[in-house]
Order: sequence, then C-alpha cells, then structure tokens
Amino acid sequence: MQIHDSLKTILTLTTKLKIFYKQFAYLKSNLVELDMINISENENVVSLRKSLIATTTELIFLNSESILEEFNKVLTPGVFPEYNDKIILLKRESKPAIDRFNKWSERRLFRNSLVAHNLRLNDKTSLFERKEKLKINAPNFDNDFVIIYYLHVYLCMCIGKHFPTHVKELNRDTIIDMIEFTGQWTSLHDELPIIEGWFRSFNFHYEELSNHVEFLNTKKS
Repeated sequence: MQIHDSLKTILTLTTKLKIFYKQFAYLKSNLVELDMINISENENVVSLRKSLIATTTELIFLNSESILEEFNKVLTPGVFPEYNDKIILLKRESKPAIDRFNKWSERRLFRNSLVAHNLRLNDKTSLFERKEKLKINAPNFDNDFVIIYYLHVYLCMCIGKHFPTHVKELNRDTIIDMIEFTGQWTSLHDELPIIEGWFRSFNFHYEELSNHVEFLNTKKS
C-alpha cells in the first residue's frame, strides 16, 4: 500500500461529501416549488424537498464516516512508518476536528445499525423489538451537517499542509474511471412484464408497476 492511495481515497470521498453538502445547502434555501410536490408511500406523505434533504444528509454522513475510517485506521504511522513524523504532526493538528467528531459518541452505532445496515443493533436485536425509543448521540440536526462539512474542509487543509507534493501529484481519476460494470443492460420492455407476472401469479397487485408496464406497451406501439 502506498500513501498516495490513502490520500486519494480521503480527498475523493471529501469531494463527494462537498457535492452532497452543496446540494443540501441548495435544498435548504426557499424552494417553494419542491415543497409543493408531495411523495407518498404507505400513508406517509412528505414534500419532495424534505425527502431530498433526508437522503442528502444521509449521504453526507456515510461519506463522512468513510473518510474518518480511512483517516483514523489507514493513514497512520503504523501503516506508513516512512512518513511517521509527517503523520504525527498531521494527527496533532487535526485533533480538534477529530475530537469534535467524537462528541457524537455513537456515530458508528448509528452508521452500522441504522443507516448502512438492517436496523439491528449491536446485540442483533431489531430496532422494532425495543419497548422504548433508542437514544443515540449522532448527527441529526441540520446544523450538524454544516459542522461536519467544515470539519472535513479543515482536515483536507491539514493534509494539504503536510503532504503538498503528494496531493499535487495525485492523478485525477474519478471513482467511475476506476470501475468497469460488467452487468448487461436490460430492457424494461423485457424485464418488467416478467416481474409483473410474478405478482399476478400470487394475485398481488401493485398499481404503479401495472401502470409502468402499460406505459411501456403504449410507448412501444
């Protein structure tokens, strides 16, 4: 493993986080037109703006946790002993930001149990088995995500200060440049009628799917 790979990981994820934050800030502005569009599912109704804000803050949080995992567990003197002095200085100067992140003392529980995985807690019990609400110290308020954004900007500046040459020489490949998807493109004209057939075989009816298939048939004809 080379240190530029770890730096590239942190900076790439931070770029994603910054994009999500700018989307969040845009959504928080007074977008009346998005408030007028409602999304409903299982009798839950929410405005499109609130739905997009919830999705965006979740993405900010997930990227933040990925950055911190790389920063705390990979970018270390133990992994890169040849950069021992630089990393020690970096960690010292970044400590205020890390300490602030750690004020959300149950971030990892929140990430692992409730955001990234299947709503099961450390003891494998379901969130819905609980008799009382789960009390958890993790980012939640809008202001929290503003703070997270600026903490990561600070971490990036610390990295740039101690590894300026490495950062300057990083290649500009994006995540998508490094991945080749091997799945085959599937036509909705072919696939959705098959799935609808499964529904019909058990007398299930999902109007949205039926309407989608009908629309595709109309479009095809």
